[in-house]
Amino acid sequence: MKRKKVRGFTLVELLVVIAIIGILIALGLPAIQASRETARRAQCSQHLSQIGLALSRYYAGYECFPAGVVNDTAPIRNEPAGQHIGWICPLLPYLDAEIYYRKLDLSKGVYDPKNDAVRTTTLISVVCPSFPRTQVAAAKWAPSNYAGCYHHEESPIDSNTQGAFVLNRWLKEDDFPDGVTYTLFVSEKGVDPDDLGWASGTRATLRNTGKLPSIWGTKSAVSSPLEKKPGAVAVHSQQAAEKTADDAAPSPEKSLPVFVGGFSTMHPAVIQTLMGMQTVKPIGLNVDPRVWRQLANRADGALPEVFEP
Repeated sequence: MKRKKVRGFTLVELLVVIAIIGILIALGLPAIQASRETARRAQCSQHLSQIGLALSRYYAGYECFPAGVVNDTAPIRNEPAGQHIGWICPLLPYLDAEIYYRKLDLSKGVYDPKNDAVRTTTLISVVCPSFPRTQVAAAKWAPSNYAGCYHHEESPIDSNTQGAFVLNRWLKEDDFPDGVTYTLFVSEKGVDPDDLGWASGTRATLRNTGKLPSIWGTKSAVSSPLEKKPGAVAVHSQQAAEKTADDAAPSPEKSLPVFVGGFSTMHPAVIQTLMGMQTVKPIGLNVDPRVWRQLANRADGALPEVFEP
């Protein structure tokens, strides 16, 4: 009886098939990553919209915006001492986080040991989904990736600044002669090793537009006045941005206690902003510095500049 010869794959054919599969996966990976970043950016926009809605509801109840920070001394120092009640704290009931608000004893200041349990609990609505979870988890205090704008230049956080969130001042719409809609309220930031958490009204939740926004982890995002480092070139892909954030640790050189710094993002080429209480806009990292500063100044008297996302 004649046996039927069965032909199998040769090693070369198998390697060719594996190589083709690898190439197809490599070609599809950027598209997958881009779609994931698009979804993360959309969720980030929803978080900012939720913050804007919370500000609207707060204003409807109190006829003013929350103070950027409440403290009995000025200027604000980036140290865990004092009241430092940040603007996120009074918004908690409007961010579906009333349980946080009930357990937070603000009469003793945010650094009181009684508030440690709350300060170490992540507040999802203030965490950007594009920011590396490892860095969020590594922070001593639960951080915020969103910061209120207190001024249009680098300066200590005080009561005489020109942003939407000011020390010990509850601003009304009349305090925005340039218009609430044309004023930058909230934008994105990274998390520094000394970040004091979402409850703290320090540079942990307040920033300025003295420098252009940057990709978090690059030198321009982490430099302090003492470091005197040149700005870094913006990264234009999500994968490169995440690698930069993971590899480029902030300088261990201690910043001045009153240094605040600017905004930064994990989204390729753009930073998300909340203009006024209702409009979320992506702004390109190559935005004109003059326009970026003007957006933060609620009373500069100049006509609004036109800018492209």
